[in-house]
Amino acid sequence: MTLLEDKLNAAAVKLQEQINEAVPEETRTKIQGAVEHLQVQLALGAADSRDAYNAKKKEVTRAIAEFDAADAAAEREAAEDVNALMEIYVAQAVILNVELEAMEEQYEEEGAQDT
Repeated sequence: MTLLEDKLNAAAVKLQEQINEAVPEETRTKIQGAVEHLQVQLALGAADSRDAYNAKKKEVTRAIAEFDAADAAAEREAAEDVNALMEIYVAQAVILNVELEAMEEQYEEEGAQDT
């Protein structure tokens, strides 16, 4: 039990004792019915609170899972983007090397013609 439930139960017991000493039987019966009704409402309220907590917990857990999935997808997408950029870089580096080799051959040919 929670501290609140303990206090309410203790107050109910104390109230019952005071009622038994000072109030006629018919009135005690009415009051006892009201107290029992309040106890039932307290129990129902605790159950409702538990249900609300479980519902919120489920929502938060689902939101975290959705975020994790989105994060993983973003990481995969970023990795794909990096891989695509690396492929472009490698292709450009190959083209540059081919151009440099062509220029070198051209200079070698020009140098051979000059001699």
